[in-house]
Amino acid sequence: MDNEVPMKRSYYIEQMRNWINRHSHLPKDFDDLMLYRFVHSCFFDIEKAKATLEKFSTIRASAPELFGNRNLEAGPLKVQASVVDTCVYDISNNRKLLIWQMNDPGFDIYNYVSDCKLFTMMFDVYLLTETDVKDGVVAILDAKHINYKFMKTLNLFISKKILKYQLESLPVRIQQLHVVNAAPIIDTLLTAFKPFISREIIDMLKFHSPSSNSLFEHLEKDDLPSDYGGTLPSVEVKKHEIYDKLKEIGDVVYKDDLWAAIGKKDIDLSMDNGSFRTLDFD
Repeated sequence: MDNEVPMKRSYYIEQMRNWINRHSHLPKDFDDLMLYRFVHSCFFDIEKAKATLEKFSTIRASAPELFGNRNLEAGPLKVQASVVDTCVYDISNNRKLLIWQMNDPGFDIYNYVSDCKLFTMMFDVYLLTETDVKDGVVAILDAKHINYKFMKTLNLFISKKILKYQLESLPVRIQQLHVVNAAPIIDTLLTAFKPFISREIIDMLKFHSPSSNSLFEHLEKDDLPSDYGGTLPSVEVKKHEIYDKLKEIGDVVYKDDLWAAIGKKDIDLSMDNGSFRTLDFD
């Protein structure tokens, strides 16, 4: 919250801007709010904010398979968008709720790499259109259609990159991570991903089996869509909003070099323990 801020917002923005301007490899297309997001996500530690921003930009430059040729109007991304639902809700305590659902139980057209690319696009839309900084983010992954066919679609090299990007470089404070409708296959998936996930993240993950009410131990019904027993609009109703926003700002999101480092293409894909920005409360 802003009442946590040790200094004025303008001070942090100026410090970040001056630092970026001194380094030729850092992109200059960050607006003031985006710079402040990094500082806020790192709890106003400017040095951590600088390191996070540099990691964010370097990953974007080093992963064209995730950040290049992102056009939802044609090709595999258009197909992918028809089987993956991504929603963003405003919830209590100045937080955002992010939901991912997959609706291709036969995995006939699902593509893991396209799914990862679609995530980067949708999160860019969030960063570009959200008008202020939220105090926390809650994420829900619905695993109702995850099965062994999903395992066959995985690309572990892409997994390393997308997890590094999601868990170490995005300028948000993650408060909770939930996997709902979690079948036994999730244990196998977690084993596959464990080498790329810090202990901090593993400890944060909460798994909820089908028909379980355990999600209500962490979130009020007023903070959940009707799909999960809450009072908010369903995913089916809400899912179109982020795509409508993408249509409005596609000319920005579709730029291959958006927020990408210049000339610096190497990134350490090992997981940094303690680098994930989290809130301690449930």
